[in-house]
Amino acid sequence: MNIKRKDLIGTTTELQKVQQEVQSLRSDLKAKDEERKALQKNYEAQCQQLQTKIYKLQMEEKQKCEDIVFKTKDNLECQLQRQAQQHQKYVQKLREQFRMQWEEHTKNTSFNSRRGMEGMCKS
Repeated sequence: MNIKRKDLIGTTTELQKVQQEVQSLRSDLKAKDEERKALQKNYEAQCQQLQTKIYKLQMEEKQKCEDIVFKTKDNLECQLQRQAQQHQKYVQKLREQFRMQWEEHTKNTSFNSRRGMEGMCKS
């Protein structure tokens, strides 16, 4: 094995170049890893912000829906109350009419019954 000094120097120089390249690649890899970590943190922060915004929007929409339901319920209750009052007035009028008709009927019936009885007694 005759290795010449010139060959050794060339091999050593190549080895040093390869080591420098490996060191450079390691530095690049470390920088890329730091960049990846920073991007990951940024991504997680943005996800958290989006989740917070989504939650707030959901709560706002829920409140709007509850307000609509409450107003609708209120409106329906008011309508039902007005209708109930109208029905009560109508029922009151019908009762009054019935009472008047009944009084008229009983007045006529008792008058006719008395007349009929009087007629029978005279015969």
